[in-house]
Amino acid sequence: MSLFWFKFVIISGMKYFILVLTFLFIPSGFSLAQLGNISTGIIDQGPSIELEPRYPSPNAEITASLNDYSLSGQVSSIDWYINGKKIKEALNQRSVEFKTGNVGTRTTIETIISIQGNGTQNIKRVIEPLYLDIIIEAQTRVPSFYKGRALPSVGSKVNLTALLDGGSIPSNNLIYTWKVNDSVIDNGGLRGQYKISTPTSSWGNDTLSLTISDITGNIITHRDIEIPSTNPEVLFYESNTLQGISQTPIKESLNLIGKSVTIQAEPYNLDILIYNRPPLLEWKIDSIRNPNNSGNPYEITLARQEGKGDSTIDFHVRSLTELLQGSRSSININY
Repeated sequence: MSLFWFKFVIISGMKYFILVLTFLFIPSGFSLAQLGNISTGIIDQGPSIELEPRYPSPNAEITASLNDYSLSGQVSSIDWYINGKKIKEALNQRSVEFKTGNVGTRTTIETIISIQGNGTQNIKRVIEPLYLDIIIEAQTRVPSFYKGRALPSVGSKVNLTALLDGGSIPSNNLIYTWKVNDSVIDNGGLRGQYKISTPTSSWGNDTLSLTISDITGNIITHRDIEIPSTNPEVLFYESNTLQGISQTPIKESLNLIGKSVTIQAEPYNLDILIYNRPPLLEWKIDSIRNPNNSGNPYEITLARQEGKGDSTIDFHVRSLTELLQGSRSSININY
């Protein structure tokens, strides 16, 4: 099917009739009344039920709303049903609140609307809640004696694992699309990629988004979470060949009692790759770089000086590409 358009043009007072043959190929069964929507790209859809949140989790309070804008005020009454049971208090309400069931339990939400002069229309939606959890494993370093967890730091790597509970599709047949701050990881969704590794941003907290769909493109579930980032820091500890490393950090200064003392710098939440192969690592004593030829680059041994005084010990470790991925700290040694 095709249409002809005619254009009437006036040029310098003379009238010209220009025939413009513009062919619009329209599929069979297409109503001419729909042509008014071509310019906006909007195609009228029938009434539907919308959910908030859009992808419900198990045992969660959700709101189902009737979208009947296409009927332009023709609805005269609205009845809601949940699993076949009429919700009397929701009569003529455009939304209803209810609670989902356990993982894999289906809930049927249905509304019957009466249309003026055109009988009734039934809209139904089946909800099968899924539980999606995302495990964040920071690839940063903390001391072995530290009882807390390593945290992501600015510019460090994180390992992400999606755990999906519910549904009948095996995880290797699902499409996982990961995003960090609206930037798609690996340039698109990948089949079976429920594990992924990515760096955090250079400016702090990130928003992680995961969309899971089947192989036909139908979205099954979606989740957004925040990845908080901290800054790496360095604390100093006294180390002893007999007793090992003290688990109490040196706050600001240390009084040297014996002939020497061994100080160990312990980075917290520093990227593991930077810790193992630091592009920049240096000790300074009173602003003078110390070569520190010991086997452990994070350890320095200081000998007592003659007389009384103090020295400032400075330690610096950092990436040269991710400048915020590093830390610098200092303490005073009194002797």
